[in-house]
Amino acid sequence: MSTTAVSTPTVPSPSPAAFVTAVESNIKAEAVWNATLSPRTLILGPNASAKSAVLDAVRLATTGTVADLLGRITVADPSMLATLSDASEVMARATLADGRVAQCVVTRGRAGSVKKPVLTLPDAAVYPLDGVREALGGKPETTRRYLLGLVASDITDEHVEVAVGGAYLVDYQRCAKAACEGKDSGVVALGYVTDYAKKRAADLTKEGEAIEQHGRTVGQGLGPEPTDEEVAAARASWETAVAQNAVLDEQAKTKRTTSPTAQIDRAWERVSVFEAEAVEQMGRFDAATAAHAAKEAERAAVAKTTDVTDHAIATRRIGRLTALQTIAQWHREAKPPLDDCQLCGRTLPDGAEVRFAGLVEACDGAVAETRQAAMGGVKLSRLTAEVAEAAATVEKHRVAALVAVERYETAKAEAEKLAESVGNDSAGSDENGVAGGGGDGATIATPRVDTTRLSLAHDALRSSQMRHAEVRRAYTNAGQKRAEADVYDRLYKACRDAVKRLLLDGIARFEREVSGWLPPFDRFGVQLLDGEREVARIGLWRGGAVGDDGSAPPATTLPATTSPRLHTALSGGEWARVIAAIACVVAQRLAPKLCIVAFDDRSFDPVTLRAVLDGVGGVGDNRADAVPNLQVLIATTTCPDGVVVGDDGMVAADAIDGWTIVQTGPLPMQNSVVGADPLAATLDEAVTA
Repeated sequence: MSTTAVSTPTVPSPSPAAFVTAVESNIKAEAVWNATLSPRTLILGPNASAKSAVLDAVRLATTGTVADLLGRITVADPSMLATLSDASEVMARATLADGRVAQCVVTRGRAGSVKKPVLTLPDAAVYPLDGVREALGGKPETTRRYLLGLVASDITDEHVEVAVGGAYLVDYQRCAKAACEGKDSGVVALGYVTDYAKKRAADLTKEGEAIEQHGRTVGQGLGPEPTDEEVAAARASWETAVAQNAVLDEQAKTKRTTSPTAQIDRAWERVSVFEAEAVEQMGRFDAATAAHAAKEAERAAVAKTTDVTDHAIATRRIGRLTALQTIAQWHREAKPPLDDCQLCGRTLPDGAEVRFAGLVEACDGAVAETRQAAMGGVKLSRLTAEVAEAAATVEKHRVAALVAVERYETAKAEAEKLAESVGNDSAGSDENGVAGGGGDGATIATPRVDTTRLSLAHDALRSSQMRHAEVRRAYTNAGQKRAEADVYDRLYKACRDAVKRLLLDGIARFEREVSGWLPPFDRFGVQLLDGEREVARIGLWRGGAVGDDGSAPPATTLPATTSPRLHTALSGGEWARVIAAIACVVAQRLAPKLCIVAFDDRSFDPVTLRAVLDGVGGVGDNRADAVPNLQVLIATTTCPDGVVVGDDGMVAADAIDGWTIVQTGPLPMQNSVVGADPLAATLDEAVTA
């Protein structure tokens, strides 16, 4: 793009709607350029002539975003917006017909940083084409709900409730809260409820089948159901047997603990315990005696080998020796040497330093000996105390050992006496001819009952009873699930029928609206139902008769040989004009908000482009003054059919009725169409085909 201004020919006075009348920017340029726009503007020029820069400038000024970066997706990242121009500041300013000015400035900071864009009118315009592309290019469910909203935009909740029917109104309202949480209304909410009811019916049916299958599995091989009386009788038999066995166990335990043999065994067990205790106490006494003897021997050795001196006497002696040593050291080291003794005043003889040195060494030896004697006295005192403590320990263990031995001997004597007594009783009984304990042997013992068998029998009856109850619950729950599934299934069918009734007129009306923005040879079509199956299809009708409004009549009004067929495999050019037409319809419904439908054409041939221009901005309900909130901006390299290109490659600004042509550069002559307008013949051929 050059630094010269874009060609901006004079255009007729704009309509009073708040569309963008002028734009200036430095996008893709070093200098600021400007362009004058109208409600229907065709931006024409060769490649790399800054056509998309005009679209970017309008969008940046009104929204702070562009759609011409990273594969032509919407971009709002400041660092990406800053690349739109080599200048330090990217600027776009759009003047609206009502005098307002929308402006966006993106400034580079220090060290390459980019500041947040500054917008004067951040909500100046909306771009419905973005929403159309996103919805139609998303998931099938998203596309269908979006089309439902467009087709039935004027259908209210009251219309839906009447169509559903009073019999299902309560269920519908309950499902609407669960399905869309009050966020949607009308046919969109009806679509959510239809999907929700269908899914719930299928889920509940599956749950009922699973529960019923579980009941069949549990009941497989199950015999007759036992009565409560049978279960109670089995439990009573088991509890009686348990009580009887408990009595027998208690009698056996008593007999074992009171028999003479058991008494003798317990007596000898006591003897063993007391014997072990006596042995342990004797061991402790022996160890204490040995420790006492060792301490006594150590004390005697210290007393024999150490010159013991009283600690107080030793301390006083060490003090005197230390004082004498200090005085001798001072006299020896005095400088200059002393002539007289500083203590007694006598004259010191020759060689006094040597004598003082000998005195110092003698004091050192005396101090060491005195300290050794004092330490011997301390050690001997400590050992004497330890010997006394060891003697006390010996006495304690001696007394404990005597007590343990006495208890052992007493227990042993009692055990021997008891054994002798029992032996005499047995011998006397044998002499009388009666065996010991013969009275008990004459009694017939009561047999123990097999409580395990009775418990298993009771558990089997109880388990059978519980399995029968589980089977009944399973069949009951399965029936409830089926009944609930039937409710949802009836609601689903009612909602599906309501959708058909409500959408019949809505689809025809929406098709007429979209077709009104298309060339006459295009008939827009929508399918949301294919028999019982929910679909989301858009395209162009092919074949069949054409209505006065350009839409396809219902197939039921046509002979079988002329029924229209919805062509959904659209070419690039067909898809571009279809979504642009839908965006124009959306813009009509967003009035009075300014809606800008702007796109960069890459697929229209001259004939198709001229037909699109006539369909979007030409006559009738699509005039600029008829839809004042819609502004259409199309950038293209293709010269529309019938437009005369001059020798300089330029065209007239008003060459197409209802449109303003803003040319960004001369067209190559080989791409231009010169001469009379052949559009009528071309359209006749297309309609006939």
